[in-house]
Amino acid sequence: MSHRKWIGLLCLALMVFAGVPAASAGSSVPDWIRHNAAPLDDTASLRRAIGDAQIVGLGESVHGAAEELILKHRTMRVLVEQMGFRSIAWEDQWTTGLQVDEYIRNGTGDLDTLMSQLGGQWQSREVADVLRWLRDFNDGRADKVRFAGVEYYLTGLAAYDAIDAYVASAAPERLAELRRHLKPIRPATPDIFGHIAKYQKVPDKQPFIDNARKVRDLVADLPENPAQAITLNHARQIVSFYEHYSLSFADSLVHRDARAAQNVKWWRDFSGDKIAYWAASPHTANAPRLRIAVPPDPDWILPSAGSYLRQWYGHRYLTIGFTFDHGTVRVGPSQTAVMPPPAPDWFEQPLGKTGIDEFVLDLRTPAPSPVRDWLQAPIKTRGLPDRGPGSYMAGGTLAQWFDLLVHRQEVTPTLSIQPDNRDQAVVEWINRNAAPLTSNDPGDPLDDLRPLRRIAASAAVVGLGESTHGSREQHRQKHRMVRFLVEHMGFRTFGLEHDFAHGVVLDRYLMTGEGDPRQVVTGMGFPFWISEEMLDLVRWLRSYNETHHDKVRFLGTDVIALREMSFSEITAYVRRIAPDRLAEVERELAPVRPTPGNHVQWYQGLSPEEQRKLIQHARRASDLVQGLPETGSRLEREYAEQHARTIVGWYESFAHFARSERELFIADTIKWWQRTIGGTIVYSAANIHSTAAPRVTFRSPGAIRTANHAGGFLRERLGGRYVSIGMLFGHGAISSDFMRPGPHPILSPPPGILDTTLGKAHGPAYMIDLHSRAPGPVRAWRDGPSTMRMIHPSYVDDDDGSGYTMSVDSLTDAFDALVYLRTTTPTRLF
Repeated sequence: MSHRKWIGLLCLALMVFAGVPAASAGSSVPDWIRHNAAPLDDTASLRRAIGDAQIVGLGESVHGAAEELILKHRTMRVLVEQMGFRSIAWEDQWTTGLQVDEYIRNGTGDLDTLMSQLGGQWQSREVADVLRWLRDFNDGRADKVRFAGVEYYLTGLAAYDAIDAYVASAAPERLAELRRHLKPIRPATPDIFGHIAKYQKVPDKQPFIDNARKVRDLVADLPENPAQAITLNHARQIVSFYEHYSLSFADSLVHRDARAAQNVKWWRDFSGDKIAYWAASPHTANAPRLRIAVPPDPDWILPSAGSYLRQWYGHRYLTIGFTFDHGTVRVGPSQTAVMPPPAPDWFEQPLGKTGIDEFVLDLRTPAPSPVRDWLQAPIKTRGLPDRGPGSYMAGGTLAQWFDLLVHRQEVTPTLSIQPDNRDQAVVEWINRNAAPLTSNDPGDPLDDLRPLRRIAASAAVVGLGESTHGSREQHRQKHRMVRFLVEHMGFRTFGLEHDFAHGVVLDRYLMTGEGDPRQVVTGMGFPFWISEEMLDLVRWLRSYNETHHDKVRFLGTDVIALREMSFSEITAYVRRIAPDRLAEVERELAPVRPTPGNHVQWYQGLSPEEQRKLIQHARRASDLVQGLPETGSRLEREYAEQHARTIVGWYESFAHFARSERELFIADTIKWWQRTIGGTIVYSAANIHSTAAPRVTFRSPGAIRTANHAGGFLRERLGGRYVSIGMLFGHGAISSDFMRPGPHPILSPPPGILDTTLGKAHGPAYMIDLHSRAPGPVRAWRDGPSTMRMIHPSYVDDDDGSGYTMSVDSLTDAFDALVYLRTTTPTRLF
């Protein structure tokens, strides 16, 4: 077996933790969980549960699940910010940990370089966010958070060099003695895997172990001080390294966790800090006899690191297990694996039956007999994927393994920071097939947009996306594309990510010219639509209508605002058509009318039950309007019913339990417009709304959400007659920040995401048809998962914007074409 594969199996063997049967738990287990679960943002409950623990194990069920890492990050922040934890012990190399420690304490080094030195399972944007947060937390503080790696099995030259340098400085008279023992065991090259391979071929490994121990003993004899203690720990890792690779694979598993526990304990003694221990759950759990079944080989049996920590510290060591029900995880730089829901005999199953997206549960809470049976039943859950369904993990009970559980219903893959080796083929294909965009001025000729005719040839609806609402260049290029679709392809409705009610006002202006266009745009309310770029587009649409009988209409597709106008339009209609029903309608509308001030904030401050009651009022009002006699103007009735549906849509979309209600409303509104008004439609929105992908994962700092989106519903309904065009950019500046809208710089995107790949192609701006003929590697790239920036208007970080991303399972399922603009400047807000 190659040593790279050996290391991979070692990590894989301890990636996924064990569970317990749900079958014996009885139906009351989900009810008990629902009753006792707390939201993770209830930090008071979390702090009470953690209590006076001195070391807290943060164990993930599998590496590569983004949501678990984000939830661990949030929990770590509570420990650091609110409970005084000042060290992070991490499942990675001791020497790498020291470099990370320098970075987070002093800002020394480059984060991208450090990330490339971490274990492959940690090379993700989510982990980079953790380290960046730790650095920012430490900035300017005296009581800084420290970082320690607790592993040894890839100990390389840095440890040997550090020992040599320390002895040369502190005890030069013993340097010759040190080097007699250090030289025979020092790796000849930085290639640690090559060194491992060479060592394992040595028949008699004892001289290596003996020399390593003599190095350790020599350092231990030197006068004690903090630098000597760090140097001595270097020597201990070297000893552990040579001992490890002298053992059988099964014995080395035992050795690894025992040494990891000792390293955590040593760091606790050395620093005096309260420690968060970040690792896979089989390391952090209190599992004195973890069993990994790997048929047809004998089972692997080992005590977890957490079991040693519980033995030494009692309940001052607290273990938290992070779990999930189903989803997809990353297993390599460009590989993912589907994780099905738990089997009937896994402990996670009743967690998934609660219907709660994510929660924290204290397993020490008093419980009835069926729940105690569940907590005390033997553990069993999925094993190693490459060993088939006969592989599983077991050993102990749920109550033994964990004090707390943090559960997530669905997970998605982490964002890899490793470059995709297909980039070169993709970039060459783009260079051959992309259509250069020669202008960004809406008034210039549109000849460079001729490929759009082929891309949108069969479309009833074209979705024009954008990766930020604050890019002048993206808005102006979309203006040109709207012009092309209107002038050359007969599109007659411009739909926007804007509320339906004020969309009626904009439509009236386009049709009649009544009013001041600047005031109409100002009335949009959303700060990033109140811009010179939006005003230019509205003026052009009006000027087009002045000279054409077949006018362009405006449609507000969204529920981003709740307007009094919708209520007054409904009551005016009912007063005309059925005055005897007006009091009944007004009675249902009264509780849901917009309140003074921030209505969203007021509504989201209500409990879920209070929100459900308001939704019922809105639905009853909508039902009443739809049940009125069918008299008068058909169009008036259609608009009154749509205003009523808009009120329902707003309350459903902003509820705590909302999933894809907003997106479904958008798709339903476009469908309604097609039925009521007719004609082809341009739908302009953020990429995340317009993408045709059936499911999209959106990540923002500290949060992650997977849901169906409007473009996906439109693709499901219209098939190929819905065409989605995404838009991305490289670097520059954008308008953002809800609190103080204004310009913010944005750097070039990081490696590993779509924006970066597109930026490697030639030219300042281009459009690429994703259905163009392509070689195999490019087709695999197009058909595979993709992550790109989707920069929320709350962005204020002045960095590369990669804290905000959207991910899709297939790029060509998401977009039919892409527009890339290398630079951006902020929209001109007014």
